[in-house]
Amino acid sequence: MIRDLRSTSWTDDPASISARFGGEGASDRDNIQKLLREMEGVQVSREGHVRCSIAVVSPDGREAVVEGSCRGRIGFKEVGKRGFGYDPLFVLPDMERPWPSSP
Repeated sequence: MIRDLRSTSWTDDPASISARFGGEGASDRDNIQKLLREMEGVQVSREGHVRCSIAVVSPDGREAVVEGSCRGRIGFKEVGKRGFGYDPLFVLPDMERPWPSSP
């Protein structure tokens, strides 16, 4: 499975903010802290989306590739203890709270 966060909030490049964003060996917390530092001062246009892709090959050779995405925005601080990666920052539009704090 591949999962990343994408945003053009602080750059013209539709940057993919992945597990390698903070450098080799960076933890989820390191990546989140780097993203918050780079977005300091960005008050408007914090839109982004999470994209997830998975490819599966069954023992009999059948293949399937599935992708999905969810739009939201990048929050100003970490919220919640559940989830992984950038979940503590990604705010769902209808709930106005990050994934880890959602029911």
